[in-house]
Amino acid sequence: MKKQSKQMLSLIIAVLFLMLSLAFSSFAEEDVSVQDSMLRLAEQSIFVTSEMVDNSYETTYKGIDCFIEQMRCAYPDVSDLELAVFILQFTHQSVENLPDKIILRALEAKEIVTQTEYIQVDSSGGQTILSLQELQCALTEELYSETITPQDTWTSSNGYMKIETVCTFTKKVGEKRYYTVSAKADWLKMPICFFEDVLAIAHTGKFNDEVKEFGYKYQNNICCGTVLKYNDSTNFPHGKLSLDYPSTTGTALRFKLQKPINCNRSVLAHFKAAQSISAYLTYGIIVEQAGILNVRSAYCHKEVAVGSIGVSCTSGGISFSLAGLKHDYNARIITVNVA
Repeated sequence: MKKQSKQMLSLIIAVLFLMLSLAFSSFAEEDVSVQDSMLRLAEQSIFVTSEMVDNSYETTYKGIDCFIEQMRCAYPDVSDLELAVFILQFTHQSVENLPDKIILRALEAKEIVTQTEYIQVDSSGGQTILSLQELQCALTEELYSETITPQDTWTSSNGYMKIETVCTFTKKVGEKRYYTVSAKADWLKMPICFFEDVLAIAHTGKFNDEVKEFGYKYQNNICCGTVLKYNDSTNFPHGKLSLDYPSTTGTALRFKLQKPINCNRSVLAHFKAAQSISAYLTYGIIVEQAGILNVRSAYCHKEVAVGSIGVSCTSGGISFSLAGLKHDYNARIITVNVA
């Protein structure tokens, strides 16, 4: 009798496991199906054009508002946040570290223009825009040289940075056209100096104070196998991060980098380094007539100096000043046709 009871219990458990796996499989298939359908609909609804200039691609996505409307009709259960994340990912924008309020702005988009650049700056300040393949080769070569060459004979101090610049058209009211602009800078080879840096965006429109500006600096340092996070954003005002307004045609994010420091552990082989550093800035602008809108982003890295980095933004251009040594990373100008 006991044996039969055990067999029956085993059978019931097996059936339950089968039902649960079928249910989970069904949910997974449904999720995959919705994602695939979103992608197919986006490919049908959003018109994409891309042009390469100086190793950087400027890509335009039109018809995003039509896609959003079709998605809401076809898949009403998809949340606004899921839809906004999908739009950012489809247009190859990073969603990492962004608060929901900023991500949800993607639902206001009608047209998006993006540009991604890989910038090398040598020890004398000379800048080169690299392709992704050239970047990978350069970083591999430098890593190899730093590994096998004695430190006193390896003097390269090249800096490598990825800068994403985005201009998003949201609406037209009368003759006024409304846009949001953003820039994200990622260090691809960690810097040697850790002082104050600036990320700026300039344009040929005018500042829109109806759109709340947002910026962050995210930095991870590693020490003895432990990752230490030094994260600041304008959502939580902090003395190490602030916004500057050089003019009505430019806004800058000023922030301090955290130098890797010794921990309290007394170890012989003490490894400490910056693991990742990224900065982000976004705000709104207004263009009052048809024509050409120029948007440009740039990053300034302070190396040896006393005082703060000066920022000037005029006619869609950016210049930095400092009584000392600095390196500038200048993204190309994004050109948008304003109809």
